[in-house]
Amino acid sequence: MDRIENDFEISLRSIQSLSRRMNRGILLLLVISGGIRVETESRYYSLKEKDVLLINGNELFEVQGSPSNAILVLTITDRFMDSFYPEYRKSRFSCYSTEIDMGREELISQIRKIMIDMMVTYNRQDEGYQMEMQHLLSEISLILIRRFKERGHAVPKTDMEDERLSKIIGYLERNYRQDITLEDTAQKFYLSAGYLSRYFKRKTGMGFTRFLMRLRLRHSLKDLLYTGDTISQISLNNGFANAKSFGTLFKEVYGETPHQYRETHARETLDSFTTYGKKDMEKLIHSGEVLEKLGTILSSRDSGYAGTETRFEKIQIHAGKEQGRVVPHPELILIIGEMKEILREDIRREALTAAEKTNAKYIGVRNLLGGSTLRAEIETDEAIATSSPYTLADEALGFMKKHGLSLFLRIDYREILEDETAMFQKLQEFLRHAIQVYGLSYVAQWKVFFYEPYGSGATPSEVSRIYHKLYDIWKYYSPETEVGMYLPFSDREGVSPSHAWVLADKDHLDFIAYDSNQNDQIDFGELSNDRFLKTKDYLKERTRAIHAILKKHQIEKPMHLITWNTLSGNTRFTNGTFSALPLSSVLSWKSQGAYRLWRFG
Repeated sequence: MDRIENDFEISLRSIQSLSRRMNRGILLLLVISGGIRVETESRYYSLKEKDVLLINGNELFEVQGSPSNAILVLTITDRFMDSFYPEYRKSRFSCYSTEIDMGREELISQIRKIMIDMMVTYNRQDEGYQMEMQHLLSEISLILIRRFKERGHAVPKTDMEDERLSKIIGYLERNYRQDITLEDTAQKFYLSAGYLSRYFKRKTGMGFTRFLMRLRLRHSLKDLLYTGDTISQISLNNGFANAKSFGTLFKEVYGETPHQYRETHARETLDSFTTYGKKDMEKLIHSGEVLEKLGTILSSRDSGYAGTETRFEKIQIHAGKEQGRVVPHPELILIIGEMKEILREDIRREALTAAEKTNAKYIGVRNLLGGSTLRAEIETDEAIATSSPYTLADEALGFMKKHGLSLFLRIDYREILEDETAMFQKLQEFLRHAIQVYGLSYVAQWKVFFYEPYGSGATPSEVSRIYHKLYDIWKYYSPETEVGMYLPFSDREGVSPSHAWVLADKDHLDFIAYDSNQNDQIDFGELSNDRFLKTKDYLKERTRAIHAILKKHQIEKPMHLITWNTLSGNTRFTNGTFSALPLSSVLSWKSQGAYRLWRFG
């Protein structure tokens, strides 16, 4: 599950405007209805219904759209491409349906079909859908590699996962028209000029000055293609010292003079997006009408679908009021993976949208100690050290605190096993830093639970020892923070023997974390309706069973449902996180009350 979900992102969106941003991965846009206009570093694209556009990784772009449009957005991540195509970082793809070469129209039709198949498959989440998504993802990637890779093109190897490099390149992008020097840039980022020069060459494959000149050259293309400015004006407007230096570099890179290039490629004059507002205006679409539109495009008569049978069903998505009693103040959690994921713009937008709609107050994260959010100190020859291990965490926590979101942290037993002494030391240093920077009152709002699943092989005494050590450390620094324990539970055996001690240790327990997944109880070789109806109330029954055990042991503690899945609903294709959002909806409830299930979509 984790692997395939990290290979792509897909959603239906209505996009009125997207401010300028750096693309990560391969971005494919398919217009279902309405239209959009996309501006990149070098040109403009006007897309209407059925048009397809590819935007490469590390490419700046922004979007303006018509009212009430519908855009199918697919991102194939760098992670996926790197895993299966070693030449990816040195490759560039060109795919714009309205300017496609003769003979490749059918390939565009295939890309449309695969994108729509992925959207429908992702929403249905039928049995084996992950295998189908992997197949479709590989199929569309092969088409791009074999038929849409730019021949003879080599791009610099740029490590955009490096946070410092991203900031420096962002600075150059914003100021490329100005007189920028290596020394001034080094000073701005508290580096020595010599270190910045070596660092930039290592990370991008070219020197600082060369990179800057190539960046200016890419931006100059728009002026050449879409304005009537003179060559001298264009060179000065884009940061070149004079027309001669501009013309020399231009011919070296593009093989012809700026004047020749303009005569060959000139296009209709257009206004830059700089005249528009910068605020992002987009929303996810869950309309049945749009799904029908997808089916219409999929089954339209064009050369790409000749002889192809199209399977399309209308999916019923019910977003009405949930039945049953409602918790007066439910505590809802959005689980995102590692904390650094909240630094992604798409995750931020969707987290804020979900928090607004559900009144969620927590962001759930894991792998804080063993993951890559907290980094080791790095030795550099910087004039002033800027390599804090908390850089990513600080940006994430700053964003969360600004928007009234607290941390719901999972710490795994296996995470600590890597090096118990080092991991607990790392935790204490992080806690001291967080309290100093964000204040004890904010850290006190967090919740943390210890996760040790049944079957790990750990003895009860070992699990208890690690938990108590975690509990004592956290309470020493922040007594008000709630610390809890994951409680493995079997429908047949009840609480696992290795965790029975939890029921006798309620004084060191602020809450219980549990999960519910009836897939574990179903034989998927028998897919009759009766088999699924038996699990209709599984989540409710499991919650009541755990509640009864806690009550039997006189434990009146909050219960947090950390993962859940439900096969109830009008079709067997519905599950507990039925949404285009790459966020899980999670429920928390008090043992004295009822509970409420939330679904996005």
